[in-house]
Amino acid sequence: MDPSTFLPSLRAFSLVLLISILDFSHCVALSETQIFHSSFDVVEFGAVGDGRTFDTTAFLKAWEAACRTPGPVKLVIPYRRTFLLGPVYFNGNCISHSIHVQILGNIVAPASPSSWAGQSTAHWLSFYQVRNLVIDGTGTIDGRGSAWWDCKRRSDQALEIINCRRVKLSGITSLNSQGVHVKIVFSQYVTVSNIKIIAPEESPNTDGINMGASQYVDIHDCNIQTGDDCIAMLGGSKFINISRISCGPGHGVSIGSLGRYSDMDIVDHVYVTDVNFYGTTNGARIKTWQGGNGLVTDVVFKNLFFWRAQNPIIIDQFYCPNQKSCPIYREAVKIQGVSFIRAVGTTTSDVAINLKCSDTVPCTDIVLKYVNLQAADPHEKTKAYCSNTRGRSSSIVLPRVPCLYSL
Repeated sequence: MDPSTFLPSLRAFSLVLLISILDFSHCVALSETQIFHSSFDVVEFGAVGDGRTFDTTAFLKAWEAACRTPGPVKLVIPYRRTFLLGPVYFNGNCISHSIHVQILGNIVAPASPSSWAGQSTAHWLSFYQVRNLVIDGTGTIDGRGSAWWDCKRRSDQALEIINCRRVKLSGITSLNSQGVHVKIVFSQYVTVSNIKIIAPEESPNTDGINMGASQYVDIHDCNIQTGDDCIAMLGGSKFINISRISCGPGHGVSIGSLGRYSDMDIVDHVYVTDVNFYGTTNGARIKTWQGGNGLVTDVVFKNLFFWRAQNPIIIDQFYCPNQKSCPIYREAVKIQGVSFIRAVGTTTSDVAINLKCSDTVPCTDIVLKYVNLQAADPHEKTKAYCSNTRGRSSSIVLPRVPCLYSL
């Protein structure tokens, strides 16, 4: 055959094949879009949403239906309703390869601890072993924690991410948790963004975001006002990024506490930047118990602003909050490779920088650079305290830290 007559036929065949492929891809895309919009509204599973009727069973039925549906699915908590939930576990190992929980309405806990009779108070809303989980929306989670605080009873956490992987939490508001607002444990690749956390300054143990035994956690653009740590990183927290946080009231952004009960705790590769502290009791803090073991290393606190904060920069290897039964041990969690860079603002404490380290396991490679912490009262002056701390300060560091080598 003459090649000149064969080429047009080949071009025509190629064009038809390309159109067929594009058409098939379009059909697949439509199919995937339709699957993605498999939506499970909790109301359709019997939820009432009047704030008085328990909707726990309906939520579990909706979750189970979503969980066993192939493809991406959505679980909807609709607008303009308030859903009363008791303790609930949303268990994973789903057929669905991703689940989107859209919280548009409000979720409330039982008003009284007595309503939890016969049920575990250690958890309220827990997601367990879920992969590819998105929780977002404009709704509110209200733990109604005041009854717990008043009677000194303890419930550990409101929203808990347990042994999950690839999680995104955004948009929601968490109010008045019974204990910790958001707990992340044994999880990887978790992003928390654009959420608001609110509890009174005097509410006990109401950490904003608390994590442990988790890696590759990214927290950014959050507003946290609470009665305990705005963010706390416990043992096993590694490769943590925290940025653009408003903290206060609260107890600051903390690593720890670590090493209690002689535990072995390791925290490393932590990067905290662009945090504003407003009237907090602490700022950038590392706290460890005497007698513990482990290591804190590769930590950077950078671009910090303080307004009337107590204890803006603090490392405390003698952490013992009640100052009772605090025995002295030679063992301690090792702290090394920690930098505080560009920290400015005002404090109500006379000691603006407090580096209190163990004489047997001293802190090493501690770096301060571009630090200027002034007294909130213009008639007062700030000072620094340090013991058993080795490292260096460079550029402007005020107040001067006597135990650090100045460059």
